[in-house]
Amino acid sequence: MPLQIETIFTVAVYALMFFTTVRIILDTNNPAKALSYLLLNVMLPVVGSIAYFTLGVNYRKRRIYSKKLRATSQLMTDIREKSVAKTERLIQRDAPQLGGHTELAQLLLNEVNEPLSLNCVTLLNNGEAKFPAVLKDLEAAQHFIHIEYYIYEDDDIGNQIKDVLIRKAKAGVKVRFIYDDFGSRSLRKDFLGELKAGKVEAVPFYKVRWPFFASRLNYRNHRKIIVIDGHTGYVGG
Repeated sequence: MPLQIETIFTVAVYALMFFTTVRIILDTNNPAKALSYLLLNVMLPVVGSIAYFTLGVNYRKRRIYSKKLRATSQLMTDIREKSVAKTERLIQRDAPQLGGHTELAQLLLNEVNEPLSLNCVTLLNNGEAKFPAVLKDLEAAQHFIHIEYYIYEDDDIGNQIKDVLIRKAKAGVKVRFIYDDFGSRSLRKDFLGELKAGKVEAVPFYKVRWPFFASRLNYRNHRKIIVIDGHTGYVGG
C-alpha cells in the first residue's frame, strides 16, 4: 500500500512538472524569466509550480484581455451582420453605378469582411491641415460628438476644441470625451472641471492614481478618434 501511494505521488509530481513546463513555455514571453522558472520547476517541481502560478502569471492581464476578447467578439459579430445587410442594400440600389463590380464587392465582403460603402476619405498630412477642419465639423455637429484621445493637452488647439465642445453641449448636442489618464496626465483639474461644468461627459480611461508604481501602465488607450453625428470621423493624432 505505501508503495502504491509513493508511485501515485511520483506520477502526480511528474504530471505537475510537465503541465507547468508547458504553461511556462507557452505563456512566458521573456526568455530569461522563462528559463528561470523552468530550472526551478525541474529542480524543485512542486515549489517551482507554486512559484510560477503565484508570481509568474499576470492574472490581471489575463482578466483584461479575456474581457476584451469577449467584447470584441460580440462587437465583430454585430458589425458583420450590419455590414452584410448594408452591402446588400447598396448593391441592389447602386448596381448601375457599380457596373460589373458587384461580384467583387460581394467577394470582398465574404473573404475579408470589407463592406461596400460610399464614404469619401481625405488625407490630412499635418495638424495645420487637420485641426481647422476638425473645428469646422465640430461647430456643425447637430446630434453628438464622440472624442477619444491618448494625449490631449491644455494648449491652444486643446482649448479651442474644449470651447467648441462646451458650446455644443450647452446647445443640446451630446458630447462625450474619453482621455487616457496616463497619456493626458498633464491636463489640469480646472480644465476638466470646465468640460464637466459645460455638460461635456469627460471621463478618464483606466484611471491611474500612482503612475510610478502602477503595473497597468501598458494597458493604455492609444486611440485618436473623433466621430461627429455618425457621418464624419477623424482618426490619427
